[in-house]
Amino acid sequence: MFNSNRLIQDHAHRDATNAREIEVWVQGGYFPDMIYSKVGEPLRILFRREESSACSEQVVFPAFGKSATLPEGQQVAVELHPSEPGTYGFTCAMGILRGWLVVFEVGQYPALTTIAAAKALIRSDLR
Repeated sequence: MFNSNRLIQDHAHRDATNAREIEVWVQGGYFPDMIYSKVGEPLRILFRREESSACSEQVVFPAFGKSATLPEGQQVAVELHPSEPGTYGFTCAMGILRGWLVVFEVGQYPALTTIAAAKALIRSDLR
């Protein structure tokens, strides 16, 4: 099982088009389940489903009007271009598995370093 308390930046790098690539494993949840991005930063989220549960066959980003089918054992890219700051959920098609994309203005969250810290911040914002 993957440790969701790793640093947020563990699985991020830039591709040749300067999109920020983030690897997300799907196995009973999303790992990491918290992704952060700056406003205007192009993202390519690379999902890899490591289970056969029907629940995890799709990932849905309702705020962006995007979804993708996730075949078991294959990497699938979802490209996003967040233009507004905010917290955006992503889920499986059944709404059981959940993750968050946090989009912020540069300097908005300067101390954001771990997923646990990000979750605490998001939970306080959602109250």
